[in-house]
Amino acid sequence: MWITLAILLLILLAVLLLPLGMEVASAAGVRRWYLILAGLHIPVPKPIIERARRRMRQKYEKQEVSKRKSIWQDLAGKLRGLRSKQRSQDEGFRLNDLRTTLDTVIRILHILRIRVHRLHIVIASPDPAWTGVAYGMACAAIGALPPEWPVSVEADWSGNVPQFTYRVEVSVVPVRALAVLTGFLWRRAFA
Repeated sequence: MWITLAILLLILLAVLLLPLGMEVASAAGVRRWYLILAGLHIPVPKPIIERARRRMRQKYEKQEVSKRKSIWQDLAGKLRGLRSKQRSQDEGFRLNDLRTTLDTVIRILHILRIRVHRLHIVIASPDPAWTGVAYGMACAAIGALPPEWPVSVEADWSGNVPQFTYRVEVSVVPVRALAVLTGFLWRRAFA
């Protein structure tokens, strides 16, 4: 009984204290996705990725159809928005809510961890002049990146197609995210 409870507690602590996120790796035109769960990198099966792409494509197509609606409906909505804006100004706008929300977004961005394990760019185009300009701009941009990021650029003067090889990880520790969100809710409730 106690051993089972201890094991469950250790699993819960591992999930809360170890990173959670996604990793994308691409080499030779093959892209691989990994789910980071409790520090483990678990490959995402291809059918799940294809299903997600299909859903995103369908959602995009629905958005395109909705964008093509009449401009008069948009205009009517804007007029209604102006009327409701006047009412909301009468009720009063709390600037403190905006500050709290922006502070929380900044805190979440601080706990979000982005690691570039590898980024190699081969710049190529049919026009060697354009290749030289793009190569110069890429070298200047790399100079502005943190020195610990392993980013390299190469110019292929005889090639026509640029190539990318990368491995990027985005993760967050769930306990830190819960602390930031709890603080946000606390400040919002008692501000």
